[in-house]
Amino acid sequence: MNRDQKATAIAEIAANIDESQAVFAVDYRGISVPQVAELAGEAARVRRDLQVVKNSLTERAADQVGAETLKELLEGPTALTFVRGDIATAAKRWRTTAAPPSCCRSRAV
Repeated sequence: MNRDQKATAIAEIAANIDESQAVFAVDYRGISVPQVAELAGEAARVRRDLQVVKNSLTERAADQVGAETLKELLEGPTALTFVRGDIATAAKRWRTTAAPPSCCRSRAV
């Protein structure tokens, strides 16, 4: 990934963080590719986006939008779920998916 691609990725992650009512950080170790696909499909059904991210790029994006506490959740392989809409409904729906989030951080918009 070159500098321009990194800058674009950071800007996209920062925009997603900033536009979301909540951000769930998901440690996806130990789940299969089909389970990741299931998570992405479930996310789309409740107005969430699931994005596998590089922690270093997410840290830079968090710095840009003042989401310092999100950085504490970036350990190991991480996928972020950006919730747009009802946070409680999104959190409840995670309970029924293949791999619920290991931790989460919500941010008021």
